[in-house]
Amino acid sequence: MSKKYSYIFGLSLLLLVGFATSCRSEPAATTVKLKESKKEGAVTMYSRLFADLRQSSLQLLKTQAVGRQVWFAPFKDASVQTIPTLVLVDKDGLTVQYANHLQRLSFEGAFGWIKERDGGLDIFGFQNEIFYTGTDGFLHAVSVAGKERLDEFFIPRAYGRGGLRLVVPLGGDHFLMQTYNRPEEVEIGKPPEKDNYHLFIKGPESYKDLTWSAQFDGIALPGLVTADGKRLVVLNQGNQIQVFEIATGKQLSSVTVEGAGIVRASLDQTDNIIVYCWDAEDKKKLCSYTSQGAPNWEYPLGGRDTRVAAQPPALTGSGHALVIVDSLLLSISNGSLLWQRPIPPAAVQYLTVLGDDGVLVTAANELTHFGNEGQDRFSFRLPADEAMTTPPVLDDKGRIYFGTAKGIYCIN
Repeated sequence: MSKKYSYIFGLSLLLLVGFATSCRSEPAATTVKLKESKKEGAVTMYSRLFADLRQSSLQLLKTQAVGRQVWFAPFKDASVQTIPTLVLVDKDGLTVQYANHLQRLSFEGAFGWIKERDGGLDIFGFQNEIFYTGTDGFLHAVSVAGKERLDEFFIPRAYGRGGLRLVVPLGGDHFLMQTYNRPEEVEIGKPPEKDNYHLFIKGPESYKDLTWSAQFDGIALPGLVTADGKRLVVLNQGNQIQVFEIATGKQLSSVTVEGAGIVRASLDQTDNIIVYCWDAEDKKKLCSYTSQGAPNWEYPLGGRDTRVAAQPPALTGSGHALVIVDSLLLSISNGSLLWQRPIPPAAVQYLTVLGDDGVLVTAANELTHFGNEGQDRFSFRLPADEAMTTPPVLDDKGRIYFGTAKGIYCIN
C-alpha cells in the first residue's frame, strides 16, 4: 500500500472516532504544546491572496510610481495553463501562481524554479518559504531558493470532495486549518450526507497529530484572524458569526445576524467584520458588524443585477472600505459614501490598498492608481486584447507588479 493511501486509510479510522458528532463546539483536549506563533512574514510584503489573514487587501507601502514600464517577463506558452492568478512579494523576489504550477521570478524579471501544484489552495508565504498543495494532495513548503522541505504533510478531510478554505502557519510546522467537505455520492434510499466544515490544528507527525479539532454542519467562508492573532472569526451560510480561540479551539461566541445571506468578508484593524450581504428581495449591501454580531452600519449597493467583485471588501488603514460594484470603485466609511470613481468593466477586477490609503486597481487592460480621496495619480494601459489577471502588488521600493496571460509586468 502506498504512503498516500495508507494515510487515507488511517484518516478514515480517525474520522469515524474523532469526528463522529455532526456539530461540536467543544474540541478535543490539547495534546501538543505549540511553539510561540510568529507573525506571517514582513507586514509590508504581500504574503497571500488579499494581503493578510484579515483579507483586508492592505499593503503597508507607498509608491511614487508614475506608470512607466520597467520590464516585461513574457511566458513561452500563452495557454490557459499559464494565466497567472496571484503574485506574492517577499524581500528576495516574487512567486507567481498559475492554475497547475508556481514559479519563482526575480526583481529583475528572470524566471527561476517551478513546482507543480493542485489548484485548491492559493499559495502563501511564511518565514522565507512558500507553501502550496501539491498534486499529491499534501501540503508542501519550498524555500525562496527552490529547496523542498515539507513534502508529506497530510491534510485531514472528512469526504472525498472538498478542500481547504484556510491555512494559518503557527510555527514549528503546526497549522490552523479550515476545510470544507462535501459527500462524494448519494446512496439510493438514504438521506444525503450534509456539507460540513472542520477547524483544527495539525502537526507534521501523522494524521493523528491534531492539537484540537471541531466539526460543524453547513458551509462557511474562510476564517479571519483577529489583529492580536489569538482568535478566529468564522461566518457561515446560516448567517452565524462564530469566534474561536486559536490556541485551544474553544468557541468563545456564536451569534446569528439578520438577513438572507452573506458572502465575502474581511476584518478591519479593530476586528469589525465588513461583509457583503443580501436581503430577502436580493438587494445587496455592505454591512459592518462587531465580532460579537452587533450591527455597526450598512450601505446599499444595488438590486438583483448588481455585480460586486469577487474580492472581499478592501480596508484602508483609516478604516474605510473600498469595494468594486459593477464598474465603480466606492469608498465607504461608517455607512456613508466618501467618493466613487469609474473603472473599466471586466470579468476580473482587483484592488490593493496602500499605506497612505491610496489604491491600485487592475481591471481589463488598465492599471490605475487613485489617491486617498479618489484623485487620479496615473493610469497604465496595455493593448485592448491583453487583460490583467492578478491583484496589483508592491515591493518595498514602490515598484508595482501584475500578471496577464502573456507575462508579468513591473511598473514604476
